Amino acid sequence: MSPNSQRPSRSHQSPRRRLRATDAQRDSVWKALDAAMTDGQLDRFEHLERTRAVHRTTYVDELRPLVADLQGVTTDLPDESGRPARAGDAAGLERHAGATPVGDTRRRQWPVVAGVAAALVVLGVAVVASLPHDTPGPGLPSISAPAEPGPLHTSEGLERMLAAAREEFGDAPIDVLTVHGNRATLMYEDPTEPGKRLSHQFSGGEWQEPSFHSRTESATFRLDGIDATTVMDALESAPAELGREGAPVSHVSVFADVLGEPEFTVAVHAGERLGTVRYDHDGDVLRVDAPN
Repeated sequence: MSPNSQRPSRSHQSPRRRLRATDAQRDSVWKALDAAMTDGQLDRFEHLERTRAVHRTTYVDELRPLVADLQGVTTDLPDESGRPARAGDAAGLERHAGATPVGDTRRRQWPVVAGVAAALVVLGVAVVASLPHDTPGPGLPSISAPAEPGPLHTSEGLERMLAAAREEFGDAPIDVLTVHGNRATLMYEDPTEPGKRLSHQFSGGEWQEPSFHSRTESATFRLDGIDATTVMDALESAPAELGREGAPVSHVSVFADVLGEPEFTVAVHAGERLGTVRYDHDGDVLRVDAPN
């Protein structure tokens, strides 16, 4: 018997098992990206790109590169040993198989002119605020649609939320108001410090204390300009505008048009993605964007 034949055969290392991401993990990454934009680590364009990427992820190792270069933000993503890790603290996250550096992705996928970029930023803010927290079924790569409209997507719930907002914020200039079925978020200019934006969340029937602030300039509208009936009509008609009658609505976001009037973007679940319909303040359709 030759010496070589006496050597034990070298065992081959089994491939690493890929873990599917949960909704809670995606949500923690979205929050980390929001915090990174707030403290200046990401500009709004980078924030938009990364938050859209979160929505497309299936596995945990696809989420890690999106936060690997950020400082001081915490996610619920486990590190390679299975322990919870802080974004930016675990070295080598971008070396996972199949991971593409975020910067390279941006250069390939976003060759847009300034005007289109600005429009996407507006849509991106809506998408960031829109991503729901419902738990998906086993194996689904993205978040699941709600079984039925939440309380804020009813006439009574919407009216109650708007009344509470008007009482809380008065005629403050509003940057964006996003309404999910069971919660709403609002960003407005701090009246005591022009240029400073504060973000509040409506949950449990009342507006909570500001969760973060940022310094960003955008067109604003007044809450008195929002007609609840127009918003409800938009919520009800958007699925048909997308050719998806009966599909559940994810959220509606309110932005200002160039004249300072509120306009409404309704996001509708289309399988694993979202389609959007944009309406003017009178409820006329301005644009329909099928899921991409």
